[in-house]
Amino acid sequence: AVNAKRTVAGYARAGLAGIMIEDQVSPKRCGHTQGKAVVDRAAATARVRAAVDAARETAGSADDAIVVMARTDAAATHGLDEALYRAQAFRDAGAARSGRDP
Repeated sequence: AVNAKRTVAGYARAGLAGIMIEDQVSPKRCGHTQGKAVVDRAAATARVRAAVDAARETAGSADDAIVVMARTDAAATHGLDEALYRAQAFRDAGAARSGRDP
């Protein structure tokens, strides 16, 4: 979560409009390849929450905040129900958009 917060704050200061936060472990793999893995649900949600916090903290106003989007690869590793749960948790944590990789 610390890395997500630091990265979003830096990107916001640089003037970027948006960022996508993912729940894969590092190093990330292409969404359609075998062998990908995701962090646990709490860590994934904490990443998104930290990114949203950084976006809000660095914005001059709500209109200036970097847009935080989040997606999950949990459907491939944990099933559709877990992916949908995570997508909703990401929205609840403040992500402007959330979704899953097919």
